[in-house]
Amino acid sequence: MERNIGVFVAMDTNKEAIAVAVAEGEVRFLGEIPNRADAVRKLIEKLASK
Repeated sequence: MERNIGVFVAMDTNKEAIAVAVAEGEVRFLGEIPNRADAVRKLIEKLASK
């Protein structure tokens, strides 16, 4: 039986950048991305593919 395990994504925003962390059992800082819609879309696509 396949279990669906949730993943928590935290984003701390400011005018120029977004700091991103992911919690999958342990919390990992992924880094910063530009505060632009295309960068957020790319991040979400990357996380969804995992």
